[in-house]
Amino acid sequence: MEVTTGRRPPAVTRFRRVLASLVIIASTFGLFTAAAPAATDTPTDYASACQGASSPPGGFADAGLAADCLKAYGVALGKSDGSFGENDPLLRSQVSSLIVRFIQMAGVGLSGTRTFPDVTPDLVPDAQVRQEIGLLGGSGIIAGYTNGQFHPAASLTVAQAATLVVRAVAYVHRRKPSAPAYADQGSTEANYNYAGQQHLLNTGVIDNHGSPYDIDPNGITERGLLAEILAQGIQQLVDSRVVSPVGQGHRDGELGPGIQFGTFVVDGPNVVNVVTVDRSQGLEIRSTLATGDLTGRLPTSQISKRWHAAVAVNGDFFLGDGQPAHAFATGGRLLKAPANVEDSTGFNALDPRVAHFGTPAMAMVAEVQGTGVITAVDRFNDGDPAPGEIAMYTPEGAGASDPPAGSCSARITPTAPPQVDSKGAATQMHVVASTTCDPNPAAVGSDDLLVAVPDGTRAGFFKTLHPGQGIKIGWTLNPQWPNLLDSTGSNTTLVHNGSPSDDVVYGDGPFYETAGPRTAVGQLADGRAVLVTVDGRQPGYSIGMRPLEFAELLVSIGVVEAANLDGGGSSTLVVGGRVINQ
Repeated sequence: MEVTTGRRPPAVTRFRRVLASLVIIASTFGLFTAAAPAATDTPTDYASACQGASSPPGGFADAGLAADCLKAYGVALGKSDGSFGENDPLLRSQVSSLIVRFIQMAGVGLSGTRTFPDVTPDLVPDAQVRQEIGLLGGSGIIAGYTNGQFHPAASLTVAQAATLVVRAVAYVHRRKPSAPAYADQGSTEANYNYAGQQHLLNTGVIDNHGSPYDIDPNGITERGLLAEILAQGIQQLVDSRVVSPVGQGHRDGELGPGIQFGTFVVDGPNVVNVVTVDRSQGLEIRSTLATGDLTGRLPTSQISKRWHAAVAVNGDFFLGDGQPAHAFATGGRLLKAPANVEDSTGFNALDPRVAHFGTPAMAMVAEVQGTGVITAVDRFNDGDPAPGEIAMYTPEGAGASDPPAGSCSARITPTAPPQVDSKGAATQMHVVASTTCDPNPAAVGSDDLLVAVPDGTRAGFFKTLHPGQGIKIGWTLNPQWPNLLDSTGSNTTLVHNGSPSDDVVYGDGPFYETAGPRTAVGQLADGRAVLVTVDGRQPGYSIGMRPLEFAELLVSIGVVEAANLDGGGSSTLVVGGRVINQ
């Protein structure tokens, strides 16, 4: 086992404590970090049917588990660009393919057809969609309007969407009596209420960005909301054994080899939860954002379900808009830096016994292929560049940090996934798409963007670039920390070299003097990772700990290095899909 650290002096600038925004998740696909606020969980009743429905990047990058579930069962195929578009409104003509595939998934065919005078090649260019509308009309699932028209270009209301799914399940039941005993209630209003009673349509459902869907009966159905309704229908068909569940060798949230979990009580009283993770058993430690963007928050349990996690905890502190307070990297992409330079932690992507804890000393560069020109990149999604700086903006940071007006910029398109180079740096190849100096703000779009002020000392770099030229973006959080693809931040070190750190021994002020719920990530002497939470603020059950007390507890269970993650109301431990701590 090897732990490398970069230490700072005891006298440091203290970061004001805020709520957590990131998590660390242990799963057979990996351990991850992601945004997680104190929010009410939305029930995901279809999780067991969607076990192993996808593992990133197999799912839709722009949608949650419901859409991935539909993809796994062959109900949703996505758009031509591979996205799902969960917030896109559904037209009446667009829903037919999803409903037809949902019925066919249950092993039921559609027979009979009905023509609608306005379902024409001009209004519905796709011949297959026209055929599917006819099949659904012939089966009685689509009724059309009283004037005989279908109105293919009209938006689909939530009541209409609920009606289509109710009728689809009822159609399956008529041909397979073991299917849930649904029946058309005779009107969209009655079917809307019936869908709620049957738990097809649930209140409080949210999209991948944490925003609630409009479930008013007259609201416009978004694609993600229909996915939620259909996923609930899939679960009911799985429960009735009409449909076999998909899977990838383990249930969603199952604790597999290499993961151990225990709870104990110490004086206080204090309730302590400990998870150990042996990465040599094929596990990883990864970092991810809740919504895929730097801003936005979701409950830890929802992120856990999204990633089919075995174990999840909250992670770094976050700012008011949800973005991490410290440097953050996921999957080889550095998404925020330098940010608040206090502490960072990451697990070596190549050696399961090596971890890195301490103060980052970041190096970020852009290397132009063919010329050998290497220049520093000073900030990633972390504000405007100073006159002597180059800043990088990425699609994940849109809204958190946007390019300033009047800048010189180079739009660079990733051409390969990130990887670790021979020196241990994380790198990603790009190609220059365009360069410009424009008084208007540059839009990031789907590409990355390098930016400098036009009258600064770094503007000349952009004049050397031309479209089609290769450019490699590379970064390390610390020269002594090779092979990092993922990292999350911390406001303080708890344990260093097997003892409470100077930070917590000599730290003063409210943060260090207040007992409360705590979360930590660390490493044992044998190389295993450890995730620990302590409940708090509950006299008679668990009162919580001060940082020094928490560090002493970690040392007592064999932790040799540990970083503090956000605590208080954000401390959350999810094991097997269930929130464990209080």
